[in-house]
Amino acid sequence: MLYGFFPGNPDDITDLFIGFFSIAILLSIILPGNRMLLFADLAVLPFLCAQIAPMAKGNIVRMVFVGTILLIFGFYFANALAPAITAIAGGAGFAIPENAVLISSIADGFVWSPLAFMLLGKYLGWIGIGLFAILTAALFYFYKKNEAAWDKLAGASGE
Repeated sequence: MLYGFFPGNPDDITDLFIGFFSIAILLSIILPGNRMLLFADLAVLPFLCAQIAPMAKGNIVRMVFVGTILLIFGFYFANALAPAITAIAGGAGFAIPENAVLISSIADGFVWSPLAFMLLGKYLGWIGIGLFAILTAALFYFYKKNEAAWDKLAGASGE
């Protein structure tokens, strides 16, 4: 992971990685209803940190706080998506580990958009998928219309 992705001091980022891995493992054990334990997916955590750093403007306390909240939601998203990910992986011929009931991942399961897409499709059918597509297109249109304002809203400098 290149430190060029992060604002702030590389030492702070290193401290965050060390703490973030510990928090992620602890949350995977103590969250009620969570059935996902992290192993190989720990390597994806730096990319989650890379998303957090700009929002927190390099502040390590904010980064840990926001990261912990994202991890909590992410575990529940990953649990909700696990049956679908398991079915897709099995259908694609992926060798599912012998004693695994379900599989999921941080890279795919911790993201809200596949879950929203799946739930809208399940409960509203093609209408839900169409609404999701229209909402995504509208957000993209308004972003492209005034990128600087959206970037400023997200915390970017006024350059």
